[in-house]
Amino acid sequence: MAADKDRIFERGFRTTAAKNQYPAGTGFGLFIAKRIVELHEGAISATPTEHGAIFEVVLPIRALEGKARQRGSKDNTSCRR
Repeated sequence: MAADKDRIFERGFRTTAAKNQYPAGTGFGLFIAKRIVELHEGAISATPTEHGAIFEVVLPIRALEGKARQRGSKDNTSCRR
């Protein structure tokens, strides 16, 4: 993983270990995650571990102001049935 650390967020990239797993992935998951985080003016990083990686996502609270919708409670008793 350490050798692939700089490439794992590239579009379509899969490590050798990922290519040998079943079911095979497409290599787009981390690319999409990075794009979403960047659209929210945040950062995503990966730290290799013995069993894979630890991912850290940092999103600035102030950058999200006005971009998020507030949802009502799920316990709303006035829902249609």
